[in-house]
Amino acid sequence: MSARASGLLYAALTALLFRNPLPHVATHVSSDLGDPLLVTSIVAWNAKHLPLTEAWWNFPGFAPMLGATAFTEHFLLTYPVTSPVIWLTGNPVLAYNIVFLLSWPLNGLAAYALARELTGSPWAAFIGGLAFAFAPYFPDHLSHLQLLLAFGMPLALLGLHRYLRTQRWQDAAI
Repeated sequence: MSARASGLLYAALTALLFRNPLPHVATHVSSDLGDPLLVTSIVAWNAKHLPLTEAWWNFPGFAPMLGATAFTEHFLLTYPVTSPVIWLTGNPVLAYNIVFLLSWPLNGLAAYALARELTGSPWAAFIGGLAFAFAPYFPDHLSHLQLLLAFGMPLALLGLHRYLRTQRWQDAAI
């Protein structure tokens, strides 16, 4: 099974699993209102401030303390997705939910790439991606987007495996 077909199936499974919240993607967050609303406020802050500037580091969560962003998740990885959504729609809840829903197929595709590298089998890669993306660990953390965005782990391992095989720094950079 190709990476494209696997990604589409991971996305379809995500849509099936979250079919009830999908109609409310612009107004509701999955799970509780604690961490998801905090993350929503952080991505809204990110959209209004240039990353890594002095103003960006001063998220008002612990005001009047300065540099509060250094002590919490900054969600800089989500900036390329969430900020344009917020700029276009003015809706940080929609931006949060888009990243939330993307996390599942992205985790699957990253694990697919690692499994394909290790086994050479597209079917084993599909099963590996499926097992990682929809592992029982993730539903226990629906309110913790920072834990759901786990695709960096298999990508890092993919880069290390490729680097050990090729000795190319481009592979290590992954």
